Order: sequence, then structure tokens, then C-alpha cells
Amino acid sequence: MSVASEFVSGEYTIREATSDIVKDWESGSSYNEETYAFAEAVIRKYRDYYTL
Repeated sequence: MSVASEFVSGEYTIREATSDIVKDWESGSSYNEETYAFAEAVIRKYRDYYTL
């Protein structure tokens, strides 16, 4: 996923997000707020990458 390098600096690891991992993430109290805010910021910044 070479496109990931456009969104992060330095080294990064891409891991499969299984349903168990997602459940663990969602159990955190602020997970959804932080995750959705981040996703919205990335989409706004790179809106040309997305089509409707």
C-alpha cells in the first residue's frame, strides 16, 4: 500500500483489522470520536482521492 506513505511519515506497519481487533478498538471510550475525526480530516485534506 504505497499510498499510505502519503498520509504518514517514517516507518509504518499495515496489519489486517480482524473483527476481534475492531471490537477491542471500539470498546475504548473515545475510540469512535477520535477515529471519525481523524478520518474526516484525512478525507477533507485529500478530497481529490475520493469520488461520490
